Amino acid sequence: MDSSSFMGALSATNSAAEYYYFASGHNNNDNNNNSARAATNENESLRGGGSADDGEANKGENHHRAGGNEIQEENLYARKTREDKEEERLSPENREQNVWLEDALSVVKKHAFHMKRAIEENNLRDSLKNASAMLGELRTRQLSPKRYYDLWHNIAFELEFLREFFVNKEEKHGRSAMELYELVQHAGNVLPRLYLLVCVGCVYVESREGKAKDVLRDLVEMAKGCQHPVHGLFLRAYLAQTVKGRGLLPDTGNELEKSGGGTVEDSIEFTLSNFTEMNKLWVRMQRFNRQQQQQQQQQSGSGGGSGTATPGGAAGGGTGGGEGEGHGNNSEAYGSGSGHGYEQHQQFATSRGIIDSTQLERDRREKERLELRDIVGKNLTVLSQLEGVDIEAYSENVLPRVLEQIVNCRDDVAQPYLMIALAQAFPSEYHLATCDDFLSAVCSLKPTVQMSAIFTSLSERLSSYLDEPDLSEEEKTTRRAEFDEKNCVKIFLNRAQEIANENREMSALEIVQIYSSIADFALRQYPNDVNKMNEVLLGVAKAFDAHNVTSEDETRLSMSPQRYIRDQRAVSALVKLLAIPLETFTVDVALSLHAFPKALKLLNPETAGRDCALAIVRGVLKSEKPLSDVKTVETLFKFIAPLLRDSDNKSYEMTDLNTESPMKGSGDLLDALSLREERRGKTRGNINNKKSSDGDEGHEENAQFAEEQMDVAKLLHKIHCPNDWDSQLHLLKLAKVTLFSGGEKRMRFTLPALCYSSMRFAKELLSERELEERKQHPPAKMNNEDAAAAGKLMEEDKPKRTLEELEIFEKHLQTTLKKTLQITHQSAERFSEIPGCAERGLVAWSEAGMFADSAKLSDISYEFFERAFETFDEKLSSDSRAQNRGLTYLIGALQTCVHLEEENRDALVHHCATFANRLLRRADQCAAAANCAHLFWSLKSTAIRDSEGVKKCLNKALKIANQAARALGVSPGESLGLYAHVLNKHLYFFEIETCKAVDVETVQHLLDAIREMIQSGSSEHGGTAAWRDAEAYFGKIKLDIKNKRKIQNETTGGSSVGENAERSIGGDESSRSSSSGSSQFASERYRRLNL
Repeated sequence: MDSSSFMGALSATNSAAEYYYFASGHNNNDNNNNSARAATNENESLRGGGSADDGEANKGENHHRAGGNEIQEENLYARKTREDKEEERLSPENREQNVWLEDALSVVKKHAFHMKRAIEENNLRDSLKNASAMLGELRTRQLSPKRYYDLWHNIAFELEFLREFFVNKEEKHGRSAMELYELVQHAGNVLPRLYLLVCVGCVYVESREGKAKDVLRDLVEMAKGCQHPVHGLFLRAYLAQTVKGRGLLPDTGNELEKSGGGTVEDSIEFTLSNFTEMNKLWVRMQRFNRQQQQQQQQQSGSGGGSGTATPGGAAGGGTGGGEGEGHGNNSEAYGSGSGHGYEQHQQFATSRGIIDSTQLERDRREKERLELRDIVGKNLTVLSQLEGVDIEAYSENVLPRVLEQIVNCRDDVAQPYLMIALAQAFPSEYHLATCDDFLSAVCSLKPTVQMSAIFTSLSERLSSYLDEPDLSEEEKTTRRAEFDEKNCVKIFLNRAQEIANENREMSALEIVQIYSSIADFALRQYPNDVNKMNEVLLGVAKAFDAHNVTSEDETRLSMSPQRYIRDQRAVSALVKLLAIPLETFTVDVALSLHAFPKALKLLNPETAGRDCALAIVRGVLKSEKPLSDVKTVETLFKFIAPLLRDSDNKSYEMTDLNTESPMKGSGDLLDALSLREERRGKTRGNINNKKSSDGDEGHEENAQFAEEQMDVAKLLHKIHCPNDWDSQLHLLKLAKVTLFSGGEKRMRFTLPALCYSSMRFAKELLSERELEERKQHPPAKMNNEDAAAAGKLMEEDKPKRTLEELEIFEKHLQTTLKKTLQITHQSAERFSEIPGCAERGLVAWSEAGMFADSAKLSDISYEFFERAFETFDEKLSSDSRAQNRGLTYLIGALQTCVHLEEENRDALVHHCATFANRLLRRADQCAAAANCAHLFWSLKSTAIRDSEGVKKCLNKALKIANQAARALGVSPGESLGLYAHVLNKHLYFFEIETCKAVDVETVQHLLDAIREMIQSGSSEHGGTAAWRDAEAYFGKIKLDIKNKRKIQNETTGGSSVGENAERSIGGDESSRSSSSGSSQFASERYRRLNL
């Protein structure tokens, strides 16, 4: 018998749970004390080793099983997983449960053996007697549902032998099914009697001696005699399993219907009646109080009698009140003395407040109920498998009665599970026809039920109606028409609104989750329908308008007097819902939804405005489409205002922006999102100022805040409108004004992005001018770059501009370019003023200066470099390392500029030399002086080539190295490294044929000096790390010289000398190899050196 059809998820779901046992009073139908005591004695003999007859019985039983049941032996008795054993080892309750289960199973094995031996002897009386004694073990109230299932499963397996015995009446017992049906009703106990009635009743129907509808009606009514929740549930589970497994339900076209045994209506009535009773028993488990049952059991015993109970048997303590408190495995009554120590522990913990007894009991009962949920839901699966239950029968007979039972049970556990089971059991076309009726029942459920899971389950079933595989195109078209005609999304929204209007106690989280499931459903079926998403967001806003209430419990739908949601879980769910349209549609479409601001107003800017704004930003970043529309960007900035405003907002007036700030005069939504965030930010800013009052210029940023602002910086790079210069310029101005009002704490992250975005636009303008020039004056010979540009022009197929149009084009370009660079200037200036950002501001100034020089805007380039040197002089004076890094970057940036006027360039070069002398460390002075030599020799322009200037810088560097060698504060290893660095700079200019600054004698003198220093100091200083690094550096230089001495009448390709020069400014100059290229002149000069 396959028990997995009913209890497939039982053991896997609860393998690690801790269970508590039931205890209750006597059963009024238990009148067989002698049988109970006899069973108790037999049980005690088994536990004590057993008599000879018992041993023979066990031996015969083993022989019988080995002979014919090897395949089912493994599934006969309960198996425990490793997790079960581990918890059983730790839990006293589980150990006690295992003892009771093993004890009961031993009794079942004993009586099952005697029953099968009586069956082999065709002894009907003894077989029924032993079967009744075996079934009596199911009357236990001590086992948890999990252990009770193990016991029930084994007994159900053994009953199959009895059923087969009943079927073969001619060869075995010679009784008719009717006679057996009456005979088993004389069993002494109610529960064994009902199991035997089910077993014989199925044989009665199979033999066709009785009509199936009458027998099934009789069985389902008599099963009401067992009202214990667990006992009744498993009894009805056995009834449903046996009837369904044997095909005893009349159905359309089967033999039972043809023979007059009943119709499909009778099967529906039987299954629904069984489902109703099982659901009642299941719900009753929640109210089943174990402590009250124990008290009733104690009161039903003998007056004042006291006894002790053991798992295997007990000694009664009195003579009155029926059976007393003794425990027999064939008895309904169990002693209350078992597990007394564990109960004392629970009572002690409860009295000390360690454990809430009420909550503990409630949780225990809920766990036990969840273990049995599949037993109840199986009835719905049986109904769905009936061929006669078509859409009409389902909508008229099945669905109303099932929904009525679910609604009337008023249980938090039963209602959601049964609604989901109903949605999963029946085909999707059934739900499409009855969608409105199904959801109307959801409106009548308890407000505390998780209705979002029901909405999700039904939406998945409806979606499967359209997504079924192997459908032809015609079928897909037909189903889509039916689906659209039904307008399920509208039904979902109407019912969700009805739920929100009627259930005032529903939590805010549940309402948001309901609409989130509707949104997923709508987007799955209508991915391009913006109106559906707008209706969902509008429904959320209306739902909370209907619940503008306050509550002490914040997990309920609790809104502040300002109509903000207070439950943080609901806030997070709403933020995710608002991010769905941004991730699904384009940004302009998503932000144009008129319901979006209404739903956004439900969030309090002080607590949730930032989270929602961040979700919007990340949704935009996921989109591949750039932000090119001015209105879209303005709306976007309104929605993400909590991320754009900081504590120390300094008013900033733009002198260049003639138009009014786009953020001025924006609607109430901007105020609602930003003003409260600003107030909260001021308080946070005051706290930060107190923390930084010790003189630290920078702000300590947490990782979350930094991540948020980096996302905002990424958003600025998506603002791109290359085909409309005026719109792009307006977008940059809008971004500048918005970011400047955000405060220093945020600008340290966002302003670099604005600065580089403006330079990117400026580069695009220059590219447009260059393309236009090539179009007006195409070169006679074109390289690959020119050919590509010409191809681009041909693709654009734009006519050639006239002189007048060209003049207007150039004027427009110059105006736009200057305004763009002005934004760059203002951004870099504001950024460099932020405490802690001076070094990064210097880099921004230098980048802007290099770009202006490449655009041949020498005056603007000079201005940018001047501001960079001002930043260096004023803001980096207290940090020697930052000075060294900044000056190195300035020298490298200035070295690439070739369009500066001579006077301006000389001034900037003088600044570099002056600042190089001001560096604190001699090593930094030496390196800076050597780097300044590149400012006098440019490989891009022949106008900037001064050998004398190069020679002065190198001599200055060598002089500083000599001073460092004699200074007390410089280690020998560091001094050796300086000499090696100066040598490397000499070798760079030594390779240039036109540069006369370095000759062979100078290089040879440096080589000899370094070699002598190594020979004299290796023994004393060779163990230091600085000396080893410097010696290794010098070794690389000599290896490079040796490699270049081998080159004769050839020149190497690869990187040019100019590229080597650029690398020599800031990188590792010793990494130059033979592939960097040396002319024959350099090779000859290197061969003249003595290594």
